[in-house]
Amino acid sequence: MERRTTQMPVIAGVLILVSVGFRALGLLAALVFGLFVLIWPSSGALIALGAIGLIVCAGLLVLAAVGGVYALQRRNWGLALTGAIIAALPFSLLGVAAIVLLALSREEFASSPQ
Repeated sequence: MERRTTQMPVIAGVLILVSVGFRALGLLAALVFGLFVLIWPSSGALIALGAIGLIVCAGLLVLAAVGGVYALQRRNWGLALTGAIIAALPFSLLGVAAIVLLALSREEFASSPQ
């Protein structure tokens, strides 16, 4: 049986990557703000907690970007969907649109469950 190919996974991948780009800019702004906070006398525990938060957010952004690339390649539907879900958190219209497009195009992926 021949697979039907649409542009929905490609559009979803682009939406995920654009959302990741916006989030990366926000993370960069938080990092710059955090550097200014280091100048202020504050608690070391608060600085450590902020650093851990930035590292976790950066890791999630990397995972979302990998999911966006897999969506562009139509390779791993589960990882592409994971990237879209991360891109949608806490609420992003780009991420929600990517989730919908990926859900509608599941059969186009090489590793989609039959």
